[in-house]
Amino acid sequence: SNQITGVYFLYAGSGACTVKNSTIRNCFYGVLFRDTLTKDMGHTLEGCTVTYNRCDGITFIGYGTVKKCVVTYNGYDCLNPVGGTSYPIPGAGVYTENSAKGFTLDNCEIAYNNGFNLDINRASNCTITNNRIHDPGWTSFPEAADYKTVSYRNGISACLTGLRNSTV
Repeated sequence: SNQITGVYFLYAGSGACTVKNSTIRNCFYGVLFRDTLTKDMGHTLEGCTVTYNRCDGITFIGYGTVKKCVVTYNGYDCLNPVGGTSYPIPGAGVYTENSAKGFTLDNCEIAYNNGFNLDINRASNCTITNNRIHDPGWTSFPEAADYKTVSYRNGISACLTGLRNSTV
């Protein structure tokens, strides 16, 4: 399977990178923030639509700021490999795991994703404010490049486990 990422914030040197007013769609991963990124670097996704990506819409491995974005219809087939065979699992609208660097998620709409809209596991230094998060566990993806309907889903709008030193 093709595992293309729509936007990958890689740069860890000086100077901030901002992606504004764009649509990220029909990729495997929508947006990734690399593990070497920290808050003071200022990498931002603003005013964007992240939609119809096969796995997670936005993944915070390192620090990033996402504001005024729409994150919908993602996560319909993450292709979890087991014993050389892939089987479908739901992806999230926004995902992070074991991240101490944190993120800022402000003034976004996160909805209609197949997995959890927010799947935040064992993370710290996160700011989640002024968002509209609703209708998780979606199973119909009529505009997806490769799938239209799926039979599996997870229906939690915000799963926040092990969240520390954060504002919600």
